[in-house]
Amino acid sequence: ITLDSFFPKKTKVQNLNIDAQGFEPQVIRGAERILKENKGRLHVRFGFDEELLLLAENIPEDFLAYMKSLGYKEVLRDGGDIVMH
Repeated sequence: ITLDSFFPKKTKVQNLNIDAQGFEPQVIRGAERILKENKGRLHVRFGFDEELLLLAENIPEDFLAYMKSLGYKEVLRDGGDIVMH
């Protein structure tokens, strides 16, 4: 199940906190509609553990580039967490 299929269209979302043990990119791709519909309002916080991302066969730089392609910018890096808005 994806977040896009769980939440109805035009659902207003302000915060999204994702900790998926290296599978954050897959969760984000399943929330692309929510990210686009809520751009400017939504803060996305996710665990960013490069080792776990690589173990899950995800390239950390590609993940951040994908978020940036959707118009999100990194606003905070705190330990292993990143917040984008």
